[in-house]
Amino acid sequence: MQNGDFKHMNDQELLDFLSQNNRFAYNEIYNRYWEELFRFAYSILSDKDTVKDILQEVFINIWQRRQQVSISHLGGYLFQAVKLKVLEHLRNGKIRQQHLSRINMITFANHTEDRIRLQEVEEAFDKSVSKLPDRCKEVFQLSRFEHLTNKQIAARLKISIKTVEGHLTSALKRLHKDLSEFVSVLLIYLFY
Repeated sequence: MQNGDFKHMNDQELLDFLSQNNRFAYNEIYNRYWEELFRFAYSILSDKDTVKDILQEVFINIWQRRQQVSISHLGGYLFQAVKLKVLEHLRNGKIRQQHLSRINMITFANHTEDRIRLQEVEEAFDKSVSKLPDRCKEVFQLSRFEHLTNKQIAARLKISIKTVEGHLTSALKRLHKDLSEFVSVLLIYLFY
């Protein structure tokens, strides 16, 4: 198999090939997750060199333990590994005193933090919806907030069902694009 063949594989297939010493699978895992893991660690440490070192340790470790470790959810495993390395770095005092409070934020995630994160997501969502074209926004709000069917929306606005579907598709694409940066935050809360 060639390197390009691995781009279309799911995580479990990549892990199976990785356990068989396949460097192409390893490279694909690295390429698939590096950027997201970097953003996550950098949002806490704000030090590119340290974050690169942490990611290097995590990826070296996954290669070295490729035949011993059993991973059921690759993304969750990698985020947890990076999170632990970040905590280790903070605890070892390799950064200035001002960052020590971040240990508590990560280790003892509380309801206040959850509310703040949720508020950030809600604000980003509201901002994204507000940027939609007027008719598109109206269709989206009738669908998602008033829970009208496409047929009911079409009747109320005197437009075709196909037009309603088109507006909803456009709205969802826009929201997906605008909110993609929150995917890693949501994954962290779902899996940890």
